[in-house]
Amino acid sequence: MTKTKSKYSVCLCHASNVLARSMTKLMDEELAVLNLTSSYAYLLMEVAAQDKINPKKISESLELTPSTVTRLIEKMENRNLLQRKQVGRSTEVRLTKEGKSIMKQIKICIERFEKRYAALIGEELIDKLTKDVYEAAMKVS
Repeated sequence: MTKTKSKYSVCLCHASNVLARSMTKLMDEELAVLNLTSSYAYLLMEVAAQDKINPKKISESLELTPSTVTRLIEKMENRNLLQRKQVGRSTEVRLTKEGKSIMKQIKICIERFEKRYAALIGEELIDKLTKDVYEAAMKVS
């Protein structure tokens, strides 16, 4: 992709989409060694942080629709990284043994990703940008 300034660069929607695609690409490049994308890594990290969690809480925490969370969980179940268990009327999601073993590698990939974007953007701008973008997202959602 060329680094010429787009005539749409003054549009927040366009600029935020360009940034989101670029950041996702960087993260997915780091996670490619694990055959994961950022969506799956965030899902696995959330489940690991809670030990057991229901899909609704995952949906809320990751700010994804329940149907998207269900699809992500199913794919990770197929790779034997997650398991679902019915407990009464609710569902618990847990990491499998294989899921637990991949967490250290995910952390290493995330650290490499963070170093890459820090080198490109700079720490000061990252902190401000992250805060401002999330604040704006909460106002429009």
